[in-house]
This record gives sequence, structure tokens and C-alpha cells, in this order.
Amino acid sequence: MGFDLYVQLVLHMCPKEGKPFYYSRDDFKKLYDISPIVVPTHLCKYVELRGHFLHAYTRRFNEQDRFVVEVCEFLEDFPSWEDVVADDSYSIYDWEEKDHTLFKELLEWCQTQNVFFNVNWSY
Repeated sequence: MGFDLYVQLVLHMCPKEGKPFYYSRDDFKKLYDISPIVVPTHLCKYVELRGHFLHAYTRRFNEQDRFVVEVCEFLEDFPSWEDVVADDSYSIYDWEEKDHTLFKELLEWCQTQNVFFNVNWSY
């Protein structure tokens, strides 16, 4: 089994309408149309990742037995490229500094949307 990491959109579902919603500032449920949320094409390949080198991105959370975090928290502890290459396992994968940068760009893009995204990994 490989080490899998993926970005997940998290939405509440309205039990009456069966549609996604969010709470407005005045605590009312507002239905949400997710159709405008489309990951930019050049970032799509970073939505689902596999490889042992990804432990460099999750190490702090694994120490706390956490395998799901919000994107904003994941970005707070996003490692430098130097930290990633310190774990030599990245070299057997097709993962370069450009990928590292684009993966971070995906997470930053997620933060610009008006919904929640999580980062999940297998262990």
C-alpha cells in the first residue's frame, strides 16, 4: 500500500434541500452552488498524490496522530523544499521543486474559495 495524500472539499448538506450549504454571518443556512469551483488545470495533478516522500509534508501532524487537517493549518507547517529533499525518498519519484511549488499553489488557491478544503493522508 502506498502513502496517499489528497485535497478534499468539505461541505455541509442541507437535510431539507439535499444541497450543499454554508452558514452565513447571521447563522442562517445559505445554499451553495459549487459549480464555479474548478481547480485550475495546471494544478489538478496535485489534488491526489502518492509517494513516501509526502511524509515530509505531514510529519508534524503524524506526531499528533492526525491524518486530516484544514488547508490553512497544513499551509502553516508547509515544509521548505530543503526539508523535502532532506528525506532522500523524494528522488525515486517524479517530484521536483516545481511540483513542490505548484502543490503549495493549489493549497493557496483552495484558501481563496468560500468553502473548506481538507488535506487527508493514509497514515
